[in-house]
Amino acid sequence: MRRARTGAALATAMTMAVPVWLAQPAEAAQPRASIVQIVAHEDDDVLFMNPDLANGIKAGVPITTVYLTAGENNSAARAGAGLTDVGYAKARQDGAKAAYAQMAGVSCPDNSCWSGGDLPVGQNVVEHYRLNGADVHLYFLDLPDGGEDSYQGGGALRRIWTGSSQSVDTLTMSDNGSWPQHYSRSGLLDVLTALIGTSGATLVRVQDPAPDPLLLGELPDLPEHDNPDHVSAALFGDEAVRRYATPQTPRVVLDHYRDYNIQDTPANLSGAATAEKVTTFEGAYAPDDVLLPWGTGTPPTTCDPATRYYQCWESREQFRTPRSTQSVTSDPNGRLHAFAVESGSLYEWAEDADKVWQGPFAHGNQGGPLTAAVTVGRDQDGRLEVFGQRADTGEIVSNYQSTAPGGWSWGSLGSPNPGPGDALQVSAPTVASNGDGRLQVFVRNRGGGISSTWQTSPNGGWSGWLADLGGSGIQEAPAAFTTRDGRIELFAWAPTTSTASVLHWFQPAPNQSFQRDGDFPFVAPTSAPTVAMDLDGRLELLYRQLDGQEPLTQTANSSTMTLWQTSTGGGWTRAAGALGGGPDQGGIGAPAAVTAGDGRIVAAVRNRGGGVSVTRQASPNSAFGGWTDLGGPGVGIIAGVPAASVDRNGLTDLVVIGLDGRLYDNRQRTDGSFAGWKAMGTS
Repeated sequence: MRRARTGAALATAMTMAVPVWLAQPAEAAQPRASIVQIVAHEDDDVLFMNPDLANGIKAGVPITTVYLTAGENNSAARAGAGLTDVGYAKARQDGAKAAYAQMAGVSCPDNSCWSGGDLPVGQNVVEHYRLNGADVHLYFLDLPDGGEDSYQGGGALRRIWTGSSQSVDTLTMSDNGSWPQHYSRSGLLDVLTALIGTSGATLVRVQDPAPDPLLLGELPDLPEHDNPDHVSAALFGDEAVRRYATPQTPRVVLDHYRDYNIQDTPANLSGAATAEKVTTFEGAYAPDDVLLPWGTGTPPTTCDPATRYYQCWESREQFRTPRSTQSVTSDPNGRLHAFAVESGSLYEWAEDADKVWQGPFAHGNQGGPLTAAVTVGRDQDGRLEVFGQRADTGEIVSNYQSTAPGGWSWGSLGSPNPGPGDALQVSAPTVASNGDGRLQVFVRNRGGGISSTWQTSPNGGWSGWLADLGGSGIQEAPAAFTTRDGRIELFAWAPTTSTASVLHWFQPAPNQSFQRDGDFPFVAPTSAPTVAMDLDGRLELLYRQLDGQEPLTQTANSSTMTLWQTSTGGGWTRAAGALGGGPDQGGIGAPAAVTAGDGRIVAAVRNRGGGVSVTRQASPNSAFGGWTDLGGPGVGIIAGVPAASVDRNGLTDLVVIGLDGRLYDNRQRTDGSFAGWKAMGTS
């Protein structure tokens, strides 16, 4: 039966709910891993999707990058350097080729290691080049750059997206009769969808379709707080994935990367990872791009968001909507359930009575594609409820079991900031249980604070949104945890360029309103936090941090840090400590943490190579031991960050998404070691 919902705000939501239905097995089998990147300009991938890009190339994963514009800048800038539009576009192509050859470890004087030329794709012709001896492909579509004022005032890519121009001509890249090409909105989507399909994509990377207006204050001349071409390229990439996704095509993992505005968040790449990125961008790409701010001179060696922003981008990589570390949970029988979004829809994997994973089971979506992050809670009566966010409207949605076990229904929780623009600035949700069993959902709202909604009765309907719990400058979803005495404690990451902090709220007693903790210790994270509980009931807050502020010039090792309560329900230690006593093998993203059956906290992070590193407390309530690199499934790289839960025997189970779109788990043995990565379910 359907669960009753209460409140005026939810009356409309329930009219949109999908009728009860049983999840269906996914139809198409997953092929080997293959990555497609869709970007606006010839350096966007190297600057904003790296080191993920380099890790994939090193691992031998087939990689296809599609550049939508020629990146030829504008006529005034080119004239100052004595360049034509086609001449500068081809120079940037040479820079991209040099960067990929460098990442692949291929000696390539004068780009002699590349072969290719014009290639028909559907009704159009594109430029296609392949790195000899490697499965690396670059496609150049050569639409006019958004800054090209000589072409109808600029903004060509945006005009065909919105329909203000029916079609746009590309640059005339050669005189062989094939150029210029002509693209309408549907024609460009046809080409992108075809390239996704012919490459056998299992992971698609795109740029940020809705840049945060609270960031990038140093460049107020950009009304969208990013380059409009970046936004347009992301919109086209998203739509191409939606068109490609059918029950008969392989599932596609979709990742979005922030662009210019990462300069307003703390550097999160270690000194070693930054040095590799600098070598690729400044050493391989930049010599062909004479319109970079330093021209043919020496690049700066420090980051300044106002003037030396390229150097800021070199020490950072940020997902637009990071995946949750809390996408796995147990049902009342102790069987684990894992959830992931692929091709815009929700999929589930579930243990059987023998602890063997079954699935995937397709849950669809609430009427529009979902973002990457989902989190799962459990109603008071044991039914599971999965919370996510629609990528097209920004509204928070849930998929809940109508019976346990049995059918599932979709519903909408709306948004604290309704409207197509504001709702897209709301974070993905996180969920925790009140002392009386009522679920409560938290998000970062449009203004950078925290908003919340809660069930008005156990297993019941929702309250509507409390506009703001306060706070400012928050990025990403907050972390919520229910203490042993039934109180929710809430933590949120509030970064800026010069400093970063964690904001803390708590319920003074179960089921009560939240209070802001004005005495919480100051820390400087480079990731969102995660919460775990010691055996004695004290909470520990885990987060990533660099030990140097300027990885361009300092060693700047990455560490996973912990703050802990000095007593159960009490205050917090003033100084954080590093898990394992030192660096954590690098990488980005929030840690995953659970308390295993033996009372010890187990923590896992995505490491510098793109795999998973793990540590655990030496004994309950104590310090953590050293880090162990578990690698990753398949080629050793995961998409996003690991999730973690504890099985019915008290053993930690780590769950990740492989680059092939399959879910994999790595279960703890009774001696504390991990058994290795295994594919979950049938595909």
